[in-house]
Amino acid sequence: MALTPSITALLSLLAAAAAEPPPPDQKVRLEVATLGTFPGLSVEAHTTWLGEERTLTLRDDGVIPGDVPGDGLFVGTWRGAPVRVLPVTLVVGSEVHAPFEAYAGLERITQPQDRLSWALDLDETPTARRVAAPLLARPMEARELSGVAASLGWMCLALLYVAWLVGRTRSDP
Repeated sequence: MALTPSITALLSLLAAAAAEPPPPDQKVRLEVATLGTFPGLSVEAHTTWLGEERTLTLRDDGVIPGDVPGDGLFVGTWRGAPVRVLPVTLVVGSEVHAPFEAYAGLERITQPQDRLSWALDLDETPTARRVAAPLLARPMEARELSGVAASLGWMCLALLYVAWLVGRTRSDP
């Protein structure tokens, strides 16, 4: 029995797919939030992934989905075979600071797509501390400030009104 051309093409595609290595199972996103702006800031992460030395340059260029360029959040992604623990070292440098080790520690990986976050503080003693979520310190714009001020004003007015009502009911016989 002869195979039709479509079945032959399907079998050749399946054979080619079987010959390719499987895609990596683990994806670890690294995020470093800066508490301020620093000219020429560079952030590198180093690890040993199942015996393989890896270096990852974290960027603030908006290329990775979900990242905004220039917002002070440096991100990068490692992919590979599943791991449970990664030794991570963050090396930071800028025009003001020579490259230095801001963080070194063992990080537990719990999800197939996990996220590790740090807050970078470049004060007198520069350090990076592990955080649950990177919070960016940025100045609020005037339109944002006016909304906050209006909300606080209305809240104070409502509290004064409630206090007046409570005082009025206590003074009435």
